[in-house]
Amino acid sequence: MEGSARGERKMVAQLIFDETKDYFSQFEMINGYFPGIDLRTLRGQIDASLKSRGFYINDYALSNLIIHIAIFVERTLNGFDPAPLAVKRSPHSESSSDVALSRELEQSVEEICAAIESDYDVVVAESDREAVYVMLSVNLIHTGGNVLDDPEHKKAFEVLEVIARRVRDVFSLDFSDHDFMLRFSLHLANLFSRAALNMQLRNPQLGDIKNGQPFIYDVAVFVADVIRSETGFEINEDEIAYIALHVGCLIEEQRTSANKLHALLVCAQHNVNGAERIEAFSREVERSLVIDAVASSIEDVDSLDRYDLVVSTFPISGYTSVPVVQISSFLGSRDARAIEERADAIRRTREREELNRDMRTFFRQEFFSIEPDVANWREAIDLMGGRLVDEGYAFDDFCERLLEREEMSSSAYCDIALPHPVDMDARRTAVSVALFPRGLSWQGRTVHAVLMLAIKRDDRAFFSELFNHIAVVLTIPGAMRSISRATTYQQFLDAMLSYL
Repeated sequence: MEGSARGERKMVAQLIFDETKDYFSQFEMINGYFPGIDLRTLRGQIDASLKSRGFYINDYALSNLIIHIAIFVERTLNGFDPAPLAVKRSPHSESSSDVALSRELEQSVEEICAAIESDYDVVVAESDREAVYVMLSVNLIHTGGNVLDDPEHKKAFEVLEVIARRVRDVFSLDFSDHDFMLRFSLHLANLFSRAALNMQLRNPQLGDIKNGQPFIYDVAVFVADVIRSETGFEINEDEIAYIALHVGCLIEEQRTSANKLHALLVCAQHNVNGAERIEAFSREVERSLVIDAVASSIEDVDSLDRYDLVVSTFPISGYTSVPVVQISSFLGSRDARAIEERADAIRRTREREELNRDMRTFFRQEFFSIEPDVANWREAIDLMGGRLVDEGYAFDDFCERLLEREEMSSSAYCDIALPHPVDMDARRTAVSVALFPRGLSWQGRTVHAVLMLAIKRDDRAFFSELFNHIAVVLTIPGAMRSISRATTYQQFLDAMLSYL
């Protein structure tokens, strides 16, 4: 094998990553490439040194660093010259907190390199020592809450404010949570440092994140587009998947909160102990619903219009305009489970009805085709997007914006493609559908259905509904291929809705 030491190291790392990306936590497999190096011990030494100084590094960044170290140790043991210095550390400000953290990191690097030299009887070259420092500096978070006062962190907060405004405007999501802003700004600062140094962080969970949570991943693509417009940095799919991990938890929390039902509890309140028991029970069921009011009798309530569910400890006779679930007077764990099951069933029914209505409204028969005459995904975009433009649903630059989105990250999820512009801004909402029972190549994947989305801003909720439904369909083996075998528009629609 010929080439620069840096090039050889990069190629070996890529080969190892490709073969072990689905088993990244299995050090025995990676260790097979380096039989003379104990990677678990090395990992423990690095982890201990960083934790002792209050630093945190995520598992994937740590694994990338360990592979990097193993390669240069193996190279040194075999008598090869060290790689030249490829990157330089970014200059820090002179603030006391910045200088202190930089000194702490340098001490960790010295400890790690000293352990390597002691364990393997090698001398760590200055270029390799500096590479360890740089790889750590762009992936660390200090658990003490100190934020480095360098340009990357200042820029991160500025960009995050823009991201929060844009995400609220387009997706109606709230990124203003203080803890989230702190964590995500630190991640962005490290991302900017990596981008400035042209360093790429691998993410072995990319496929699982993208295919398992397409809506969250799409929000992350949108965030990456905002970053690109604000900084000029091109964000690759691995980094987009890390953004998805950060924003995903917050999105799920807000989605859960927004989907909570509102309930009326009908039960006897005999004394203070009863009131305390009701309060404890309310906390136990708060994942599924909010108990807005408590009444001794349903006759005491003027109207049930504000409630989604009536929870009663005794039978209620006659007609009620909302569902009723009867539980025991003990208000125990079994009662809480019964309420949660009923609440989940009510939510699923509502979601099914809403998506059914919206799909029958926005999926247009005139934009439905089976195996149209296209040779590749670009021709599919031109044909399907052109029709939406010609019929007045999309603006003239629609196809160009579709291609811009594809350049950031392919819109193919497993065996379905969902092309759409980054920003949802169409004249009218419509979904163009093309089925490919025999498959269509889409940026390295074979898809069996293409659902092209032209979404008007007023219909943004439908975008989230559809993506969430697609995520469910993707979890069912063979579902999309079965759907793609529909021979009429009505068959396709019925097949899609059958998975609700």
